[in-house]
Amino acid sequence: MLIALAPVLLAGCGTKEGKLSGVQPKDAEPTSAEKLAPVTFRYAPQDATYHYVSTTTTNFSGSNPRTTELQFAVKVIRSADRYTAEATIEASLTDGVPTTGVTESMLKAFRLTTVLDPRGAIVSSQGVGTEGFVGQGAKDLGTSFSFPSTGLKPGQSWNQDRGSYTVTFKFDGIETSGNQRVAKFEETASDSHGGRVESPTIILVN
Repeated sequence: MLIALAPVLLAGCGTKEGKLSGVQPKDAEPTSAEKLAPVTFRYAPQDATYHYVSTTTTNFSGSNPRTTELQFAVKVIRSADRYTAEATIEASLTDGVPTTGVTESMLKAFRLTTVLDPRGAIVSSQGVGTEGFVGQGAKDLGTSFSFPSTGLKPGQSWNQDRGSYTVTFKFDGIETSGNQRVAKFEETASDSHGGRVESPTIILVN
């Protein structure tokens, strides 16, 4: 199930936490055969509210870098084979202080409701008060990614079309962390004009 275990913070990228689960057994260290076998993942969060932090650094190597931080919560409710994820914003910070121009009423008015299927794919989305926080046409706050219907081996990747850009996910493999088995993924984005995020966002899920 999706949970933030050891989020890695990268320049220009955000960290993610949430709920996902894999079908592999959890009670033993994977054997060499298991490591080579494809793993089929599905989206299976518990009904709960999950808290996230998305951090972006601009002009990282320049003389006046800026770090923005968006703290938000996502309440997930399951209904039949679908999941409804309602995102609300708790704080918007720039260099550790409240972002200029973002008022308390703007934070309270924000609500982005997303419906997802058992693979984590977005079925529908509806936003209220989202202007200024997410781009036009954004269907979530970046916490969702859908799994392919087939199993994945370490090193395999798949793409998702997000309209003006493409997101590439890569499955790095499964490791043991304490009593949990952790799947590691990398996320990068590119557009048709040659723009690309060089440093991937690291996604860790149990």
